[in-house]
Amino acid sequence: MGAYDPEMAAAGVRKLAALNDVDLIGEVRAAAAAVVERAAAWRRAGRPMGDADVRR
Repeated sequence: MGAYDPEMAAAGVRKLAALNDVDLIGEVRAAAAAVVERAAAWRRAGRPMGDADVRR
């Protein structure tokens, strides 16, 4: 990783501050759906999933 970049950090904060609740909820739901799909693909590929994995 590179050194701390205050301009990049400020840009990230501005981006987060510009999000409204509806947009943020949409992004969280999309990310969760991606995780569910990847887990399903893992299972379809015959990969084992133990009890701990299923709970996650």
